[in-house]
Amino acid sequence: MQYVTPGNHPPLKFPQLILWRWCATLSAYFMLSLAYSFVSLAFQINFSHTNPITSETLPTLSSAGNPVSYGSGTFVVYWMLNFFGMIALGLACENVAMVVGMPWMGLFLIFWVITNVSTSFYDIEIAPGFYRWGYAWPLHSSKCHHHCPFFLTFFPSLTFSFS
Repeated sequence: MQYVTPGNHPPLKFPQLILWRWCATLSAYFMLSLAYSFVSLAFQINFSHTNPITSETLPTLSSAGNPVSYGSGTFVVYWMLNFFGMIALGLACENVAMVVGMPWMGLFLIFWVITNVSTSFYDIEIAPGFYRWGYAWPLHSSKCHHHCPFFLTFFPSLTFSFS
């Protein structure tokens, strides 16, 4: 708690500390998600024009790129999906760090990274029933949400997740 009461300043109250940490974290995630989205733009992922073949049974032209769901706003949707995915993953780590402290934070991070990556890397539908807990993890939802703007898939909880 040495950061709460510095020597030359008035003491920082606990609600102010929480507000400061959350605002600083959210502003960092905002800029990090923009930089992360720019990496996809640098690799020339199609964000602006749709594929000329719009049939659901005919194959699309690979030279035209993936179809986009939101027209010229697809990049902004992709950026906000990255932003909210970072919020879901990062604020959980921030809250656990405030509650349990630094000695146990490493153990939580190992658990958090392994379980999130395993639920997003493999299909939960084909896994045994024990692994259905993966639907509650944020990285699985983020992966499913990222399919919406690029592959014209409908994820039913996309509107539910942001309302």
